[in-house]
Amino acid sequence: MDLTKSGTEVLPVSVPDYFLCLITGSHEIFKDQVVDSEGHSYERSYIIDWLRRSSYSPITRNHLSMDHLKPNRSLKAEVAAFMEENKILETISTSEVLLNQES
Repeated sequence: MDLTKSGTEVLPVSVPDYFLCLITGSHEIFKDQVVDSEGHSYERSYIIDWLRRSSYSPITRNHLSMDHLKPNRSLKAEVAAFMEENKILETISTSEVLLNQES
């Protein structure tokens, strides 16, 4: 186990699928979640980029605009609790996260 100077380590952690943006393909845990009027959540920066190129939902193909997006506060709180509980400092991918080993 290699620890960095700050007492961190990269280890695999099981991340719930609904913590991941469906359109990114980046396999990163949400950082700034938004939800559309149909209840689908996205990473804000990715869906805004998508909507600059298309006026349709990447999931349902129904009409979607930035006006339909609202902060997903409940998911944000759930992700924050998961990150804290698992001592995750930052996401590297769904299979690796930077864990805080100091506590």
